Parts: sequence; structure tokens; C-alpha cells
Amino acid sequence: MESLVFNNFFVSIVSVISKMPKYVLDLKDLPEHLYKFRVFDDPNHKRILTDNELFFPSPRWFNDPFDSTIPVRYDQGSREEIINHWVSHLKITRPSLSPQDMEAEATRLFESGRFRTPQSIEDIARMSRERTYGTVGVFSLTANYENILLWSHYADKHRGFCIGFDAKKLCLFCINYLKNLESRFLRGNQSIIFRDVRYTRNYPFINAYRTELNERTLSQLLTKSIDWKYEQEYRIVWFHGPDMKLIINDGIMNKVILGCQMDKRGQEEMISVLRKRRDRISLYRAKKKIDGFRLDFEQVNY
Repeated sequence: MESLVFNNFFVSIVSVISKMPKYVLDLKDLPEHLYKFRVFDDPNHKRILTDNELFFPSPRWFNDPFDSTIPVRYDQGSREEIINHWVSHLKITRPSLSPQDMEAEATRLFESGRFRTPQSIEDIARMSRERTYGTVGVFSLTANYENILLWSHYADKHRGFCIGFDAKKLCLFCINYLKNLESRFLRGNQSIIFRDVRYTRNYPFINAYRTELNERTLSQLLTKSIDWKYEQEYRIVWFHGPDMKLIINDGIMNKVILGCQMDKRGQEEMISVLRKRRDRISLYRAKKKIDGFRLDFEQVNY
């Protein structure tokens, strides 16, 4: 029964998203550029430049176990709210039942304590987490290419590189690509979120019976601990896209920055890769400032 509930819950999410402009930032609210840090010695990371390939990993692989797993509270509803909730799901999962039988079954489920006992709460959190892991892929970006912690954590201790995207072009490409994909193959069952991440000290309270579906989705997938605020993260969340690849058009990437610790071999290989591209991407090299814990960026002609 619980698996049917969750299947229908996520079907509802993807059908609603295309009607909810809140899921995608207005273009005027996007920064001019968004950035992605990469590891030079990882061949998968280089494909972003050689093949225009964006990879959308499942949240299963994230380094933050809280990411995308904020629990929905099914134990915080009134008797009437919980029974009405079960009736609405029975209409989807068991439509052959009469209204009287649906009401009786929903009352039985309420009285059984389903989703309100400690074990049920633990089970629903596990099912929700696994469903998220198998349903969405996330491409993470940042608005801040200067942050030395980001270079250390995501660009191999400054030995890697950073890609700059035209944020508006990237957003429009993703929206149009998935809209075309939906119309050709998926009949509306695929969509995206393109928004900035929220940072808080505590979990947002997500009530299963009172929190609107779009707010629930945004809260779960776009809320992180205040400890991560330095990342200034933006996300493209691809529903039905876990561990999927997306090939973008030329001209969306327009900047590459080499880490201040990248060796000569790496610099030469990066220049060789850029020379083979059909479009022209500006190249920069990070350098440590002599007067503080900051970076300078000088342009490289190639």
C-alpha cells in the first residue's frame, strides 16, 4: 500500500511542476554566470568540455546525507485530515471501491496508526529517500568562482578547473530541451527545477496534509544546512533523470578557469581541448594573491 502511495505522490509532482513557474527562477533573477568545479584527472569531468556533457547524479552520491532527504511529517495531521488523505489516495490506487468502502478503508488505516507509529515513520522516511534517489538527478552550480574552499573541495585542491556558463542560456536550453522531450516521448512526465538553494539552521516543517505540493518539493530538494551557505549553490533538478547525461549546445559555456595548483601538463592539455572546440571559450588562470587569502584571475591567450 505504501509503495502505491509514493508512486502516485511522485507522479503528482512531475505533473504539477510544468504548471508551477515557482520551480524556475525568472531569468532576471539569475546571475550572469554560474560555475561548475571539476577535477582535471577525472576523464568523466573532462567530457563537459570535450562533449558538452552535463551529468546529473542521483542525490544518493552526495557528500551530505541530509541533502534531498528532509522528511515529510505524516504524523502531524488531525483525524479528519488523515482520513481525507487516505480517501484521496484510494481514489487513485483502488478506484473500484465505492465511496462508502473508501471511507471505511481510510478510517481503518487511520485507526491502524499507519505512518504515525515510530516504525511507520522510519519506514516512510526510508521509502521517500529511496524514491528520491531513484527519481531525480541534480546538476549543481555556484555563483561564486572565487571561493577558495570550493576550489579545495570540488577542484582537487586547486589542481582542477572551473567552467563558467551563461546562466540565462543554460536555463533556457534546459527548459526547451525537456519541453521537447516531454512532447515527443514522455507526455508531461518529465520536468526540471532551476533555482537557488536555501540555507537554514533547522529542517523546514513539511506537513503531509497542509504543505502544498510545490512547496514540499522545493523544500526537500532545495534546502540545506546553513553550514553549506558558502557554496552559494544553484541547482538544476531533472525529474526522471538520475545519473543521466544532457548534451548542451555550443555557446552556453563561455569561460574556463584553471586552478592555481594545476601543473604545466594540465594547462597544456586544457588549451589543447579548448582549441579543438567549435566555439571560442575564454581561458583564465587562478593565482594566489600576495596580500591575502584570495585569488587573482589572469586571462590566458591560446
